[in-house]
Amino acid sequence: MGLKSYFEEAWQVSKCMKMKRRNRRKASQLIEEGLLVVLALVMLGAVFTVSRNIILNVNSFFGNVWTGLGDLAKSLFGWLVPG
Repeated sequence: MGLKSYFEEAWQVSKCMKMKRRNRRKASQLIEEGLLVVLALVMLGAVFTVSRNIILNVNSFFGNVWTGLGDLAKSLFGWLVPG
């Protein structure tokens, strides 16, 4: 085995090791991105749930205000309308 073939083989091994490191890095990046996508979907679900609850509570608040104003008007001016 000559010196040239030794360096060629070492270069091939080095190239193979770099490819393995690069593939590992790509795999870990894919796992990280997958986890980030899952986290983003969970947070999106939480945001939609919270916003839905806020909208329902605001609607309930204004419904109660409207009912209270109607009751107040009826108690103040109910004597004007017979029946």
